[in-house]
Amino acid sequence: MRRWFHGIVFAPIFFCLLTPARSAGDGYQSRAATESHLIKIRGVLEHEADLSETLLDDLAQSILVESRKHALDPMLLLAVIQVESAFDQRAISSRGAQGLMQVLPVAVAELVEERKLPPSSAYRNLTDPLLNVKLGASYLAHLKEDFGDLKIALTAYNAGPTWTRKKIEARETISFAYADKVLSVRRFLVNELAMTGPTA
Repeated sequence: MRRWFHGIVFAPIFFCLLTPARSAGDGYQSRAATESHLIKIRGVLEHEADLSETLLDDLAQSILVESRKHALDPMLLLAVIQVESAFDQRAISSRGAQGLMQVLPVAVAELVEERKLPPSSAYRNLTDPLLNVKLGASYLAHLKEDFGDLKIALTAYNAGPTWTRKKIEARETISFAYADKVLSVRRFLVNELAMTGPTA
């Protein structure tokens, strides 16, 4: 059995401390669901990302925490990472988008301005995987709340909210090619994990 599994079995304790008290049966189901999600996320990361064992564990937990915090499917966050950076934490685009979720400094500034994030000098290191996922998930959730539609939010994540809003206001056709690609990868990940289950 791989070493990373031993770290995962303790993760449910942390998450149970963050949730309201429930019956013993509900608590067990919650812990089992948390463990299952962590194993699946960790399995995708292990297959796709070139990261240390410790970072893989930390990143899996970060993705689960951020997905729950923002009511996003963790497989959706993994799909965005796949499409944006192919799991390359050092990726930097020609427009200056950085890290796993290709976060732009202007997007972070928008989140701070909207008081979705507190001001912090830590945001300068956008290639840090854990920070990048935290910021990317926050930004995607912000766009989903702003536009009220996941496909439009994904489009805005890729093309920018200003461009997307102008298209909507002008009643012009919006291409959902990027959103469809992300959702297609998400479906693939869900189906693949359903068929194969987590590796042990």
